[in-house]
Amino acid sequence: MSKNIIVALLLFLISAIFIQGCANKSGAEALHEQREGGYEDEIEYYSKVIEDERNNTEQDCYCNRACAYMGTGEYAKAIEDCTRALQLNPYDADTYCNRGYSYYILGDYEKAIEDYEQTIELNENNICAYHSRGIAYHKMNKYDKAIEDYTKVIELDPDNVKAYNNRASALLAVV
Repeated sequence: MSKNIIVALLLFLISAIFIQGCANKSGAEALHEQREGGYEDEIEYYSKVIEDERNNTEQDCYCNRACAYMGTGEYAKAIEDCTRALQLNPYDADTYCNRGYSYYILGDYEKAIEDYEQTIELNENNICAYHSRGIAYHKMNKYDKAIEDYTKVIELDPDNVKAYNNRASALLAVV
């Protein structure tokens, strides 16, 4: 496959993700799977777009670069970009959820829970936020709260096997 075709394909995929924003993390993951390199190309691309003074989609770029940082394991940088994106648009539930996940991975469960709560306030049916908050509560040995969140996930998605497993684990911990 020629280099020009690969570059064209990458630009097409990046623009598709750009349009969808960070809300569709699977889009970023799909882009990553389409090429042999890591997320570094995405980070470089979004950094250039953010620096471009003519850019009027800065919030989306911060979200997308945050997802790329998450893909490389650079969670502190992901938090910084999510925070910048939220300064530009404080009503983006998915960005709060992504930042919450980054806080969780870094072991800051309190901040993760705060972001999951904000996600739920903006989108009361966000299964990921309930499940992730339940996991954070579980890590903090707040089993009753974890059980509540896992139960909510099951109400919203009765086929969610992980929620049943996690709820069972939390129930066993309180017995």
